[in-house]
Amino acid sequence: MEDVKKDKKKIFKVLGLIISIVLVITLGTYAWLTWSSTDNTELTMTIGELAEIKFITGNDITTTNLAPVLDYNDGKSTTFSIKSRTDTTFESDVILNVTSIDSALQVDSFKYVILESSDNNTFNIINEGTFKNISTGINVIHALPIEPRTLKYYKFIIYIDGNMENDVNMMGKSISGTLSVEASYIEPNAPKLTDGLIPVTYDESKSSWVKADSTNTDNSWYDYVNKKWANAVLVRDKTYASSLSESSKSVSIDNTPVSFYTSSNQGKNSTTSTSTFTFTTGSTAGNLSFDYSVSSESNYDKLTIKVNDTTVVNAISGEYSSTYTLALTVNTEYVITASYSKDSSSASGDDQATISNIVLPSGSSSIVVAASGDYGWTEGSVYPLITYSSYTMLDNGTYMLSDGSKVSSTDAIDKYICSDTTSTECNQIYQIKTNSSDTITSVDVYTANPDTTGIRNAYTSSSNGTVIAENDILAYYVWIPRYKYRVWNITKTVGTDSYDAYHTGIDILFESGTTSTGTITCNYDFTITDGSLSEICSGTNNEYYTHPAFTFGDTEVEGIWVGKFEVSSSNPTANYGGGISTTLTVRTKPNVTSWRDNPLSNFSYVIQNMQITDNEYGLTTDKTLADSHMMKNMEWGAVAYLTNSNYGRCSNGTCTEIAINSYNSFKTGCGPQSAGSTSSGSTCNAYTTALGQAASTTGNIYGIYDMSGGAWEYVMGNTSRGSGSYTYYTQNAGSNFIYSTETAKYLDTYAYGTSNADQTAYNRARLGDATGENVLSTSSSGGWYSDYLRFVNSSSYWFSRGGFYVDGPGAGAFSFGSYNGNAHSYGGARCVVVLP
Repeated sequence: MEDVKKDKKKIFKVLGLIISIVLVITLGTYAWLTWSSTDNTELTMTIGELAEIKFITGNDITTTNLAPVLDYNDGKSTTFSIKSRTDTTFESDVILNVTSIDSALQVDSFKYVILESSDNNTFNIINEGTFKNISTGINVIHALPIEPRTLKYYKFIIYIDGNMENDVNMMGKSISGTLSVEASYIEPNAPKLTDGLIPVTYDESKSSWVKADSTNTDNSWYDYVNKKWANAVLVRDKTYASSLSESSKSVSIDNTPVSFYTSSNQGKNSTTSTSTFTFTTGSTAGNLSFDYSVSSESNYDKLTIKVNDTTVVNAISGEYSSTYTLALTVNTEYVITASYSKDSSSASGDDQATISNIVLPSGSSSIVVAASGDYGWTEGSVYPLITYSSYTMLDNGTYMLSDGSKVSSTDAIDKYICSDTTSTECNQIYQIKTNSSDTITSVDVYTANPDTTGIRNAYTSSSNGTVIAENDILAYYVWIPRYKYRVWNITKTVGTDSYDAYHTGIDILFESGTTSTGTITCNYDFTITDGSLSEICSGTNNEYYTHPAFTFGDTEVEGIWVGKFEVSSSNPTANYGGGISTTLTVRTKPNVTSWRDNPLSNFSYVIQNMQITDNEYGLTTDKTLADSHMMKNMEWGAVAYLTNSNYGRCSNGTCTEIAINSYNSFKTGCGPQSAGSTSSGSTCNAYTTALGQAASTTGNIYGIYDMSGGAWEYVMGNTSRGSGSYTYYTQNAGSNFIYSTETAKYLDTYAYGTSNADQTAYNRARLGDATGENVLSTSSSGGWYSDYLRFVNSSSYWFSRGGFYVDGPGAGAFSFGSYNGNAHSYGGARCVVVLP
């Protein structure tokens, strides 16, 4: 394990004021000397290209009349300005260093106030206090954020409050010391590494990820100021190679052709292809069955099937296949009507529908097929054996066959099959070489053999710059360092923005180590049932809140490793990239089909199983050292907020939205179809391309992908099933996640509610989760960047994030919806690793 840290960098410290005060309450002499400049000049400190600070005065200020005043503006002041020259938010402290103070001056009526202005004209109080608690030595009287590329003016005023009764023992007493401003930039916590994680950076000259210098001495691994987030990978420790042998196998091929029917209006917009299939049953009862499928533009180009005017397949679209079965009555005529209707634009997939394997009861008449309209269904025929033209060797040493079709025996030469011809995954595959009329008499047999030469150790011990082979990478991760952010909507009120965090960027300050420096604290109260705020937070807007994603259970963490891409599986060519399974293993890779149609608890189970004994990733099994889990709603929020800051998609006071992964077949890491487009299509602009990187949280290859479009993602955020307390809502989510005291850290919990799109719903949100703070209106497109909004509630109790490829403008990092936790063909997940 490697843990590299960097200390707080002090950017500048400027002495602004030397004070020496003798106070006499009655008709005595009052003396006040401000700061140290004596020649009617400005004291200026410029720190490289970072920032500039000026203490602005005329001559030394002295007075013999420091009397009590009714308005602080009549006190004695010094002014200074701070101009930021970078996109980085600095943190500064206004420091009063008191060398001596009489105890009689440590009273409530001796006060100071700090004011701020953007135009050096209208000043507003940002802090005030008394000298009651001021002692000798360093007194930090205000934490002052220096916002990116801004110029602001400040006044520091000291006065005796004449509205209060002043103690006569102030007579003849004195205070002396200095006022200064000390600004610092907290560097992000260096990424923590654990067994198995290898730091990487992208080498443009090699078009490959290479091992990075974990010390980051030259910012070659990460540089958050310049939007270069740290990346790391998990690699496998063994690979598989094929050995070839010749053998003689007998595989029967049935040469009886099987008919199928296909819609004929492919590529013809605003048309419908319709045919009827008519037959009459005989005296023998039995069943009608047929297979049907569609490959089309989801929600637009649709297949409908009726049997005797009863709709049995109702307007399905996208990628779908199934079998229909119906018990028939004897001596009765039946008419199957199949229609494939296209809308006025666009096409996806194969742009057609198919009916095949029609089976009738014994004694039925032959099917009569008749077209209806200009586009009927066309007949074709295939042979029952499916052979495959290519294969992929999976990480577990098995073969996955692809590009299959039903062919005659003479067309099967050089194609691949498994020994079980109904399977597409096997430990051995046969390549057909010669054949007789219906029997394959000779095949080549391919067998996978593991190579256990220790790939992971070789990478770990390799020199910086070593190329990490894509085939060896199991998962990519990106480091999100601990930070606090300036709150703009502490009450989650729709449309509230105390500063323009949406358009100009969220003010973020990194924190050092595991220390929380945010002044806002929050408590979530599940007993609140009147529709008011469930989360009660101290403080006000414009104060800072340490993002709660960096509190993992009872442990404060320095950052989190987030999956760079949506989760995929060890068998990405399976239906839905993996489908309903807990036996496949997790991948986080680009250019593969994302894993979908799995219940939420299954996703949680397989991601946590990345740490089982003898796992393929090299991760420790000790959950106190590393903890792999399904992404929580709050962790999604942490990524979204860093994205909408000067460390992500914001520069020079302007922010841009993450572009959508609009590829219509759920491939990870894709970008939009074209610059600025939100429409889905059949082109995957890969994550290394300019369009692909537009879909990154940083706008470059070092960010996180698939947070807009692709598949929508389940996150671990759950509403209570009842009011007054939190009760885990498990229905439909599956049984592979059990809520308990031990597992509570894996789940963000929310209060019960029935609404999902009004102020009452957003009152149940939490600061930092990128839901209630980011609502511009209660419409479904009321989120930042017009993202889709629907809060969890009593009927849909799990959060989904990001939207999917057909959601267009509604997809995005600030999009959130709700679902019931069961398997969905559009729903995936993301993994996170925490190193406590």
